Amino acid sequence: MSASSPLLRSPWRLVAVLAAGASVLAAVIALAFTWTSVNAEPRNIPVGIVATDSQYKSASSQVGTDAITLHRVTDRASALEQIEQRDLYGAIILEGDPEVVIASAASPVIGQALTDLAPTLEGV
Repeated sequence: MSASSPLLRSPWRLVAVLAAGASVLAAVIALAFTWTSVNAEPRNIPVGIVATDSQYKSASSQVGTDAITLHRVTDRASALEQIEQRDLYGAIILEGDPEVVIASAASPVIGQALTDLAPTLEGV
């Protein structure tokens, strides 16, 4: 009498078990890759701000989210240099003509967040 497993008696059962196992494995791998994008949101994005003390305090209170972290920058040239060095994703310049500068390599989500933030800071 042979001691073979009942699953292995029929080649079709083995094929069905292997196909089901491969399907479950593929689903787990797909879930692992997509799970991070489901819960992804920007956090602590370094953005420079060129502003007076009162403008900076007002802007900091208006930003108030974990998505953007404001860093004081002395002038526009310094902000552009830090953006080129990839220290900042963008800059909000409130001196003179208000302006928002976004790094060309910034993600579209970050670019949109900075663009949406600009009108709220114009009156600062």
